[in-house]
Amino acid sequence: MQQKKDQILKVKGAITVAAAILAVWAFGASVKAVIISPGQSNVSTNGETAPAFGAPLDNTGEVPFEATDIFSNEVFAGDLDTTVYADPSTGDLDFVYQFSNTFDGDAILHFSASSFAGFTTDADYVTGTGTDPADAPTSVTRNPDTGGSTLDYSFPSGVAYGTDSAELIVKTNAPISAFTQSGTASFQDGGSVSITAPGTVPEPTTAAIAGLALLSLGMRRRAVSR
Repeated sequence: MQQKKDQILKVKGAITVAAAILAVWAFGASVKAVIISPGQSNVSTNGETAPAFGAPLDNTGEVPFEATDIFSNEVFAGDLDTTVYADPSTGDLDFVYQFSNTFDGDAILHFSASSFAGFTTDADYVTGTGTDPADAPTSVTRNPDTGGSTLDYSFPSGVAYGTDSAELIVKTNAPISAFTQSGTASFQDGGSVSITAPGTVPEPTTAAIAGLALLSLGMRRRAVSR
């Protein structure tokens, strides 16, 4: 009986090791400079020069958004422009977001870009873009509550009426085949609103690795509880 248990534990250990090796292979091939893991913040965000993005793969143009309160009163409104590039050195997807505040009311304090689960993210903004220094974020956090899918940019002074945010960058190790136009962008300040924006979708290999890792974790937990 003990020998059978030992054999089961060995198999479980092998699955865990295999999952770890596959994860390194899938996610480590194109790791960028400042990677933000789920739950981490890039609190030292201070901008960078515009990267050499190359030719854009997609540009949405100005997509309007509007948030209302429970009485259907407008709280804030604006436009979001999203451009997607293939990194010239790796071919991986990079995203550039810039939004404007077009409503004479609240400043916009938070912007979130979603649909990055399963890929590395290096998030920042381009120095010198935006209408004024207050339109640059002071931090960006990869939200663990969404499984790392969402990046939350914080603007403590808010992007005020009549101004544009800085250009917000998200560099990933997602291949072009992971591109989707069905991601999500959200805005918050006294209300919230979400709109469709370009993003990524996990590829079958990535989903399989995640499933294998979860399976091995569940098996290990059951073995410990026995």
